[in-house]
Amino acid sequence: MAKQAKSEAVSPDGLSERSQSVWVAESARSKSAGRQLLLLECLKHLDRADALAAIVASEGAIVTTKTTGAVHLHPLIPVEAKHRSLFVRLAAMLKLEWHYGVDGGRAE
Repeated sequence: MAKQAKSEAVSPDGLSERSQSVWVAESARSKSAGRQLLLLECLKHLDRADALAAIVASEGAIVTTKTTGAVHLHPLIPVEAKHRSLFVRLAAMLKLEWHYGVDGGRAE
């Protein structure tokens, strides 16, 4: 079930607390179904990247193959990077990178 926020904006199920707060903040200007879909996908990629980063942090960035003893970069690192890259691209497309009213000043 979706969560109800103070501003009456409803965040979709399955988003992290951080992504839910972004959804609530951005839902006022994301009124079209297409923009809302892009925002949802953007936030899902952020959450996936964060979840993968947590796994890598707990298991370590370097893994050793049990059978051969070969040392490798953790296989989830490129997957995390792909999700983070997709988040950044979608966030830029949605112009989420700077909020003048919240952040103040000018974007550099």
